[in-house]
Amino acid sequence: MQKQASGFTLIELVVTMVIIAILASISAPSFNSMIIGNRLSGEMNAIIGGLNIARSEAQKRGTTVSVCAGTDIACVTDWSAGWVVLLESDPKEQLLVRPTLTSGDTISVSLASEYPQFNAAGYTFYTGKIFLRDKSNTASLTRCIIFNAGSWVSKKGAACPTT
Repeated sequence: MQKQASGFTLIELVVTMVIIAILASISAPSFNSMIIGNRLSGEMNAIIGGLNIARSEAQKRGTTVSVCAGTDIACVTDWSAGWVVLLESDPKEQLLVRPTLTSGDTISVSLASEYPQFNAAGYTFYTGKIFLRDKSNTASLTRCIIFNAGSWVSKKGAACPTT
């Protein structure tokens, strides 16, 4: 009685590897876009968390709390250095500091010299927009927070205005 060998031939193995390589090359750009989108969503959630901290601390302490660009007690206009939740009392106090985005993503605001400030009632009169963009400035990946009438809404992609 003769045993029959089982397994794959070299041709079957090569064809399978070629099919896997083709599928991987097709799906790689989509996968990269998903990774960037998830990273931007995480950063946007951190900003929204900072806004929520600022509002609740303003109400709890009965004073003004700001969310502004910078990493110390002075608010600046360049958000590339990071951002801070700042208690506007005497002396000023940092409640939360977020450093520079290391991935090349950028944060910008529509009103360069202004930033959200919450009063003792937890209300903000800021009417600008905060934008979060990837390093290639892809419109479909853009995230934004739009402030209007004391509240804000987070949007992404085509729902974000261009400026």
